[in-house]
Amino acid sequence: MMRPKAALFLVLLLLLSACGYKPSYLAREKNAPPLWTSLFGSTEEREARWEVERLAASELNPDERGVFEKWGTPEAILFFRSLEGRKPVYEWVYRNPFRSAFFVDGKQVSTIAVDSETSPLGTRARKIGNRLIVIGGIVVAVVGILAIG
Repeated sequence: MMRPKAALFLVLLLLLSACGYKPSYLAREKNAPPLWTSLFGSTEEREARWEVERLAASELNPDERGVFEKWGTPEAILFFRSLEGRKPVYEWVYRNPFRSAFFVDGKQVSTIAVDSETSPLGTRARKIGNRLIVIGGIVVAVVGILAIG
């Protein structure tokens, strides 16, 4: 039987993992989002893509501020993970003319290999985790069937 503290910790961990990777410098919404959206994110957040109306310039670091002053507000910000080290990568996308800037740990980089899978775990770790979840589900089902009768 799971202890209440362990169950609470597990629930909190799941809620925290549901939070998006939205950068802090995106301007805050005037109206608070519905509880469901703030807990589980919108479709845009699940796709790790945000349309940008304005940025909070005070929260930008020097590299980001330099691009912001040179090119202005980006049309959209995309979130990726780097293939090496699974670090968060943000791409600022501009449409007219088309150009983009990549930031890793707040520093601008010219080129980087990215993975559109936003999980902090690598491909191998995700496969192992998926297998463990399936095996755990089977074990729980078998134990449940045996307990019932």
